[in-house]
Amino acid sequence: MARNVVPLPATSHSTSRYSQRTQGNFGAVDDVYDEDDASFFGVSSDANGGGTEQNSCYVTSEHTWTGGIKIDSCRVKMFCENYSWGDYANRGTNPMRYQYIQLKVNGSWTTVWSYTVGSSADSPQPNGTKSTDQTVSTGWENVTGIRAHCYAASYAYEGDRHSKVWAYIYEIEAWSPTGGFVHLI
Repeated sequence: MARNVVPLPATSHSTSRYSQRTQGNFGAVDDVYDEDDASFFGVSSDANGGGTEQNSCYVTSEHTWTGGIKIDSCRVKMFCENYSWGDYANRGTNPMRYQYIQLKVNGSWTTVWSYTVGSSADSPQPNGTKSTDQTVSTGWENVTGIRAHCYAASYAYEGDRHSKVWAYIYEIEAWSPTGGFVHLI
């Protein structure tokens, strides 16, 4: 079945990934807009050593174009996980995991969806994952960009002091009422 496609002029793709400790990089920039939910752009960070260890990583994927369009909905699939070992695991970092989706509306980034799990020094958070396949109905006009961000952090104090975090973005998609699927290529 054929579908309508909205071609975008001069789409600019910007990605970044960061790892606080030993870094592992995964995937290529275009994996987030290749219409394949199995491929991804991501990063991991592994901390394994003495002393107090805080560990974090994030990945961001941003796509902008000229000429504002109306976006009816957008979809982002992403994943983050944090895990730490030790006597006081996951204390002292806030937040532990967060994700957001933003649209660039009238020249400013606007958050249309977000997720956060936090921690404080007195209340440890469990190790965990957040797997998101989020579709947001937006109805925004004059949109010139879409951005996704995924972050994970862990903290290990005493004991084994080992922590590992992961952040991946699998897919970013958008739809417009004027033509259908917005092609980010």
